[in-house]
Amino acid sequence: MKLMNKCKKAAILATVLSGICLGTTADAATIVIGGATDYKTGTQIGALNGSWVTSHVDSSVIHDPVKAWFDKDVYDTYAPRTNELYDRWNSKGLYYPGTGQIWQYYYVLENHPDYKNMTEEQFFTKDVLDGYVANLCDAINSGYYPTIENLANDCDIHRIVLNGKTYAYIRQTTSLGTVSMDGIVIDLSKFISLGSGQYKGATDSVNSHGVAGNGKFVYCADYTGCKIGVGELSEETNRIINRSDLTLDLQKDLEENAGIDFSDDKYYIHGESLLVDDSFLYVLTNVNKGSEWENYQPSFLIKYKIHPNGALEYVTHTTMGKNTDTARMNKFNDYFFVTAIG
Repeated sequence: MKLMNKCKKAAILATVLSGICLGTTADAATIVIGGATDYKTGTQIGALNGSWVTSHVDSSVIHDPVKAWFDKDVYDTYAPRTNELYDRWNSKGLYYPGTGQIWQYYYVLENHPDYKNMTEEQFFTKDVLDGYVANLCDAINSGYYPTIENLANDCDIHRIVLNGKTYAYIRQTTSLGTVSMDGIVIDLSKFISLGSGQYKGATDSVNSHGVAGNGKFVYCADYTGCKIGVGELSEETNRIINRSDLTLDLQKDLEENAGIDFSDDKYYIHGESLLVDDSFLYVLTNVNKGSEWENYQPSFLIKYKIHPNGALEYVTHTTMGKNTDTARMNKFNDYFFVTAIG
């Protein structure tokens, strides 16, 4: 597989999303990989398939998800057969979706594992070709690997669940974390097979350190602006719609609902981590005085009720740890676990 970032010395970040959520078997796994940024050159994101073996992914069975079925040498033999394949298609009066080349569709029909056992009459139909297969042919034209290039200088990858399905969410921002940029939701079941499966859009969170999903709503914990930005996934437009009406100011919410006094204006709250459990959203916020690294205070863990319309309602809060920077929050039974630098 082609990797991913031009920064040769960059570390690799990986988010493992188990096949329990993504595939038909529990032993399947998808690894989403991004090159760590130097805050100057753009990040690239890609994916590999693998096998979930005990506590690690078995490298002996990791394979490029495209090369599992795509053979460029074979693919290149189809273009010279354009006239032959067109006459074959035309003589049967088969359906054409309006984009792509007939020879490309024949390549997918005869080589893709999901379609190679179909007849031409079964394959060349509106139900089969419109959407996914047409996007697949477009993606093959643009490159042979499922990568997203030219991303922002500072990106992060999060696993989220929307409408009961697992997605990867790419957070983008600038090196200073002050500019609103599109987040990208990737449908991995399409992405790793060269489909589009991407939904883009910004929320009011400009520097999301934590991302979670519930139903059709994406919640983003903003480090810079101390907000919860909310986006709504639109299947019709392939966009993330910014729901500014649902944006939550965390500091103001703690002042109004918990009676915490921030009036001296010396303490700064930063959104860090999010976790959805049942119909509740748990928000972890970092707290420091004067935004200096040596003055961290206990972090707030805030519990919100998620309403069907995506709105959040304060329930309660507690404190846990200091300097919970970019932490991933986990819940086991009734206990929350999170890293705190101190």
